[in-house]
Amino acid sequence: MNKVFKLCLLLVVVLFLASCGSKKSPTGGPVDLEKPEVLSIIPEEYSQLTSEIEITFSKAMDKQSFTEGIYFHPPIINKKISYSGRTLNIKILEPLQPDCIYHLTLGSGIKDTRSNSMNKPNSFVFLSGKPIQNRISGQVTYEKASDAGKPLTLTLFSADSLLVLTKEFSGSSYLIDALNPAEYLMRAYQDLDLNSRYDYGKEPFFEQLVDVRKSRSFDINMTYADSSRAVIRSVRPISNTELEVRLSKTPVSLGQMSATASDGSSLAIRYSELAQNVLTLITAAQDTLQYRLTIKDLMDSKGNHNPESSLAYAGSSVPDTQKPTILSSTPRNGTSVNSLEPVLELRFDEIIPEQHLKLRLIATESNKEVPIKILKANSKTCRIKPATPLTNYRSYTLIILAETSDSAGNTFEKEHKISFMPLLGVRS
Repeated sequence: MNKVFKLCLLLVVVLFLASCGSKKSPTGGPVDLEKPEVLSIIPEEYSQLTSEIEITFSKAMDKQSFTEGIYFHPPIINKKISYSGRTLNIKILEPLQPDCIYHLTLGSGIKDTRSNSMNKPNSFVFLSGKPIQNRISGQVTYEKASDAGKPLTLTLFSADSLLVLTKEFSGSSYLIDALNPAEYLMRAYQDLDLNSRYDYGKEPFFEQLVDVRKSRSFDINMTYADSSRAVIRSVRPISNTELEVRLSKTPVSLGQMSATASDGSSLAIRYSELAQNVLTLITAAQDTLQYRLTIKDLMDSKGNHNPESSLAYAGSSVPDTQKPTILSSTPRNGTSVNSLEPVLELRFDEIIPEQHLKLRLIATESNKEVPIKILKANSKTCRIKPATPLTNYRSYTLIILAETSDSAGNTFEKEHKISFMPLLGVRS
C-alpha cells in the first residue's frame, strides 16, 4: 500500500511538472483592423520631382497591391516599382514634362498584408520646372443639414477620364491648389455607411465639369438624387465638317440625331463619338448658315429620359486641314502580349473612318503579311485582331500606313510602326 501511494504521488508530481513545462502562447487573438498610413515621402510634397520616390508606410504592405494602385497624372508609363520592408520605391525611367505639375495618387486598392486598405485618400503634388499653378475653391452646401461636417471624398478626372487626384474634405468649404491649366471632371460623394463606395439614392453626390483656366471659384451642392435630364448645352464647329457638342451630363444612350439648315436643307451626320458628355460629330460640308441640331431619346445613367433636345448654332466654312495623329496604342511599341489572337487597339486624336484606315500586320522575321479583322472603326479608337493565330515567341509589327486619313482626307505625316511579341506560357 505504501508503494502504491508513493507511485501515485510521483505520477502527480510528474504531471504537474509536465504541465508547467509545456505552457504555450494562446492561439488566435484579435483581428488586425488597423489601417495603414503614409509616414513619410521623399522628395517632400510640392518640391521638385526627381527620378526616384520613396514612400514609407506604418505597416507591412502587400506588394502585389501596388501593381494597380499607383496613379500618376500626367501619366508616367515607364517606371519601376519595388518594395522592401515598409518602403515603396518608384523609379521614373522617362523624361518629365517641362514646367508641369504632377499628381501621385495611392488608390484604395493598396492594402497591407492583412488586407486593410489605406486610412484615407492619398494624393501628393510634385513640380517639374516652374509650372503655372492654378487653384479652385468654393462653398459646399448640403441637401440635408445633418450631413454637414461629415467627410466628403472629392475626385478630379482629366478630360480623357484619367484620375488626377483624390482628397477628403469636411465642412462648408474646400480648396484644391497646384493644378495644371485644364478642364476637369469633379466628382464628390459622402460615404455615410462607410462601405468605401457611393450608394445611389442613399448618399449625397455631385458631378460637374470645371475649367480652372476660366474660373477659380466653384461651389459644390451635395444632393441625394439627380432628376435632371441631359440637354444640349453648346455646339461648336471645329471645321466645316466637324462639330463639338457638349451635353449637360453624360448620357448612356442617344437616339436619332439630325441637323437642319435655316433654308430647310438637311445636313448629313456621317460619324459620331461620345466621350463622357462631349459628342463629336462628323458631317457633310457645312456653310455659313444657321443650323439646328436635334438629338432624341437622351438617357442618363440614373434613368432620366429626355425625348428631345435641340440647339441652334452658326455653321462654319473653314476646312479641316489638320493631319491626324496617333495618341497611343495597346500594346505599346516593343512590349509583349499574352495571347496568340490579341486585340490590338489604336487611339487617334480624331475620328478615322474605316475605309480610310490603312493597316498592315506583318511577321517581322519573314516579312509575311498576316490577315486582320477590324473589330471597331469609324471612331477615335480602332480595334483589330489577327484573322489567324500568331506564332508564340515571334515578333510582329503593326504598320499604320501614311495614307491613312481622317474624314476630310488629311493623311498622316508618316507611317507608324508598333512592334510586339506574343509570350504565352513558359518557353520550354
